[in-house]
Amino acid sequence: MTELAHREYSPRIQLKLGSAAPTFDATLLSGGEFSSATLRQGRVWLTFFHFLDCPLCLLRANEMVRRYPHWAAPDFQMIAIFHATPEQVRHSLPRYGAPPFPVLCDPELRLYSQFGLRAASPGAVRNFGYLVRALGAVLRGYPPARSHRDAVVFPGDFLIGDGGKLAVVHYGAQMGDHIRFELVEQWLGFKLTK
Repeated sequence: MTELAHREYSPRIQLKLGSAAPTFDATLLSGGEFSSATLRQGRVWLTFFHFLDCPLCLLRANEMVRRYPHWAAPDFQMIAIFHATPEQVRHSLPRYGAPPFPVLCDPELRLYSQFGLRAASPGAVRNFGYLVRALGAVLRGYPPARSHRDAVVFPGDFLIGDGGKLAVVHYGAQMGDHIRFELVEQWLGFKLTK
């Protein structure tokens, strides 16, 4: 994405609970094209990441890979979206193992725009809370690699129920602000224990 395209990126929508999830096509990390028309009936979790080499994003992606067997169900599909090319994603994610769920590559931010995810201001990257959490991720072994990003977009999560309706919409308010795993598990019907 060019610098000009980044400056022009400003989605004008935010999706609402109960509305139909947008339909889309995107490039799969594994090769080929993905169409939302292929999603089976059931529940879908779309998770949009901040940027590919963000330590918090890499930590979260690894945690999702680790937890996925616990979440796997015939009526559930999880899809991760990065705004990077397949080559860039292949360079960064193998450090933590191949994801057992589809990964979509959206270098032009088309899906991010369709789902109303907003560009982050440069000041948001310097947010003190983010920096502390990012340092913690780095100390846990998730250092930032060379950055492929031309744009920084806040993350977001969308839980889509039967019939393609948005059951939960989470727009990140800062870097690394994703939906809590406990909320996803509650939506999936897991009994949470303390």
